Amino acid sequence: MILACFRGCIFMLSLLYLVLNGVYERSDTVLSFHGNPHIPPFSYRFDAPEALIELLELLVDQQILPMQAVEELVDHYLMPRLRTAVSEWSPSPRGVPVHTWLHPWLPLLKAKLSQLYPEIRRKLEKTFDTWDILDPKLQALLQPWVGVFDSSSFCRFLVRAAVPRLVVAMQNLDYTSCDVRKASSLLGWHSLLPTAHFEALFLGEFFPRWLGQLQGKLDQLLPNNYSNGTTSAAEKYSTCSGAVEWYKSWRGVFPQNLLLPDTDAGSGFRQPFTLALDMMHGSMEGNMRVLQGSPYAPHICRSSRTYFTLIQQLAKKSKKEETQQQMAKARHRATASNVSFKDLVARFALEKGIEFAPLAGKMEAGHQLYVIGTHKCYLHQDVLFSRKGGKGWWPIALEDVLGEMSE
Repeated sequence: MILACFRGCIFMLSLLYLVLNGVYERSDTVLSFHGNPHIPPFSYRFDAPEALIELLELLVDQQILPMQAVEELVDHYLMPRLRTAVSEWSPSPRGVPVHTWLHPWLPLLKAKLSQLYPEIRRKLEKTFDTWDILDPKLQALLQPWVGVFDSSSFCRFLVRAAVPRLVVAMQNLDYTSCDVRKASSLLGWHSLLPTAHFEALFLGEFFPRWLGQLQGKLDQLLPNNYSNGTTSAAEKYSTCSGAVEWYKSWRGVFPQNLLLPDTDAGSGFRQPFTLALDMMHGSMEGNMRVLQGSPYAPHICRSSRTYFTLIQQLAKKSKKEETQQQMAKARHRATASNVSFKDLVARFALEKGIEFAPLAGKMEAGHQLYVIGTHKCYLHQDVLFSRKGGKGWWPIALEDVLGEMSE
């Protein structure tokens, strides 16, 4: 029995060496060793790695080889071959996706595979140059990497590769009628893009144009179009009915989970649909100013409501909240260590390279006035107050001081 196990170990090592050096790559040859009942028949193909994975797992589970020896086999033989395979792989609509033969290694290799991900992302990014952004196959190629790539890297990859093309697709979309295939493809990016970017795309690029198209349909119901006899009552009814059907066709494409108020995107997506209903109702009553008084008014959208402006506003808001949280923690630490809020402000100014100094003989409401950056301010109850536009003193966050200096 001992001899059989020893022969089994020798066979295992020889087999791994041959396989990892490519002797049996893409071969259907079945290898077996009958001297050890623990060693199953074995076959290996490059595009079907399960058998080799099973063999390596057997080495670990049965402790046939020391763990250090298995690690050396993986590092010196397996990983170089996987790296070469990824280097030779080229994404194509008819080719074998890389995840089908790489992901089976995840349970065994875990973080070791991450060294291959930058090259995979680089090749995936190239597909955006040749594939239509509305092709569902592109989403199918990316979907398996959700939860495999780390979230920050995947987010940067999608924002760099997908978002600019989605902006162009929404700008060029024909809104006169609902193309279910294209609309569904755009909505399919919800499972890939971070919620903030997905919502900013639709609220900044899609809905302003969609509501503008509806406004154009409803403009035909303006009083000056039918009071002089150019638009009959029947034509008015037909126009209104057409607008309602147009609305329903688009509304039906959106999944219900994107319109629920308790979801991340739901509250934002409900607003333009509600506005569309108000516009149609208002047009029947002769009130055509519903859109003009909303954030989606054309003059507002052209100047400040795009994907890029919305995402910048969100980033600024997040940065402000993050800074406020940091300042709250700093104040808490200062209280615990008897460091004053003034010292914290002075430390902040020093770190950011801006001036913070008292104004000699200058007081406001009994408090010493200071200059910080371009602001005159005073400190009261761990809050920074600054004079804005000569209309009184208002609380101001330290990051706003930096922001206004950079503008």
